[in-house]
Parts: sequence; C-alpha cells; structure tokens
Amino acid sequence: MLVRHGPPGTGKTTTLIELIRQITRTGQRVLAVAPSNLAVDNLFEKLLAAGEKAIRVGHPARVRPELRQQTLDALAENHPDLRLARKLSRDAYALRAQASKYTRAKPEPGERRAKRKEAKQMLADARKIEDQVVVSLLNSARVTCATLTGLDRDLLDTQHFDWCIMD
Repeated sequence: MLVRHGPPGTGKTTTLIELIRQITRTGQRVLAVAPSNLAVDNLFEKLLAAGEKAIRVGHPARVRPELRQQTLDALAENHPDLRLARKLSRDAYALRAQASKYTRAKPEPGERRAKRKEAKQMLADARKIEDQVVVSLLNSARVTCATLTGLDRDLLDTQHFDWCIMD
C-alpha cells in the first residue's frame, strides 16, 4: 500500500500516474478513483496525456467539457452498434403504436398481441446491444476513472480490476 500525504503541488498525482503507467504496461487493469469530480478529471486528463487507454465513468455534466468525449457515455453514444440499438427501439415503438391503432378492417385474431410481443422482443434486443456496447468499451480500457460516489455497482459489477488506486 502506497500512501502519500502532502500539500497541493508536491507531485502526489504525478507519482500515481507513473505508478498506473507501470501497472498497465504489465497488462493489468486499474480502477482509479478520487473523492471529487475535479480530482478525477485531473487524474484522467494526465492519464490521457500520458497515452493511457483510459475511460471516465460518471455523469457527463460533471466532467470538464474538454474531457467529455472520452467519457463512457460519449463513447457509447458514438458507437455504431448503439445507433443500431436506437433504430431497433424506434422500430419497436412504431410497431407497438401500430398494434394499438384502430383501423376499419378488423385485424386477424392475435395479430395485435403478436405485434406487441415482437415489439417487446425488439426492445429487449436493443437493451442487450446497449449493454454489450458498454461492457465492450469498459473491457477495452486499461484504466477506469470515477469518483468514489460515482462507482456504479450495476455498471462495474462484471469488471475485474487488478488494482484500485485512490488519489
């Protein structure tokens, strides 16, 4: 256990960045946490500048604007598979609306129920794709950064980290 105390500007974060770089060079994964968004952003920014494959977990509104494109939410939003999931969801809602629509012609028995069932399955498939995108992005990062209160058990429960480092 490495413990460093000291006033601001004495190199504590710089030391942690170097430690994380040495750890990731061995192929291990790191969960890097800090008590505040500003501290996590500082750590995250220095990791990115050092060339580390890092990802920032947390609400994008609480992340500095220049770092938002590297957050899990932004990376997931721009992922091509997520676009497919969104299209699948839109199609499912349209199908559900179509099943509820009244027409002059009487629908075949069970047709509405079949459409609703198909829409429900399409939405389940879309959620599965979204989950797979998030897991894939997290798995591809060597370092995951988050605040102590921003650690989401549902999100990180399937992840394995060799180290947890707190700034």
